[in-house]
Formats: sequence, C-alpha cells, structure tokens
Amino acid sequence: THLKAQLVQTVVGVALCLTILDNSYSSACVASAVYSFALSSIFPLALTVVQDYGFETDASATASFIFASCVGDAFMPVVVGLLMEGISPVALPWAMAFFATMLIMCYVAIAIRSGHYHSKQ
Repeated sequence: THLKAQLVQTVVGVALCLTILDNSYSSACVASAVYSFALSSIFPLALTVVQDYGFETDASATASFIFASCVGDAFMPVVVGLLMEGISPVALPWAMAFFATMLIMCYVAIAIRSGHYHSKQ
C-alpha cells in the first residue's frame, strides 16, 4: 500500500509538472520536488513489492535488478537530454510523464502476474 501511495504521488508530481512547470521558477521547483520525493522510495520498495506478491528473489534476481537500474540511471538522462535538445525544454515534463506511465505499467504487470501465479498454485 505504501507503493500505491508513492505511485499516486508520482502521478500528482507529473500533473504538476505538466501544468505549472512553465509558470515560474519556484513553481517548477515545487513540482519537481513532489515528483522527486515520490520517486525517492520507489527503488527500495521494488524488491519488497515483488516479494510481497509471492515471487522468490535470490542473489541472481537481485543482481539483475541492480544492473538494470544502473543501466536505466545511465540511459534516462541521455534520452531526456536528447529530447530537450531535439524538441525543446517542454519535452522534460512529457518524458517524466512517459517514465511514470512505464513505472505504473510495471507495477500493474507484477500485480497481474502474481494473480496468475497464485491461481495456478
């Protein structure tokens, strides 16, 4: 349930970024702070959510998760920078919205998969 609250806060942060980001510098700071605060605990919660839904995690799964997160941490700033350079700075909130949507889709996929996993047992 804590992750659901974080996902809702992420959506609120994206909505703030899409609506008030260009109003002023201070509103942009508030919007990005809400979004960043929401994402700050998503990473540590990810493995616990997988375990809460009944999936086994071992050293290999944890190492794969850490490797994928490192690749994502290196890849996302490059993509966002290219979008901002190629399109305009307006691409930043839309990239944030895209990544938040992907995050929510991953959560839903895990929840659906766990339902199928538990129904087979």
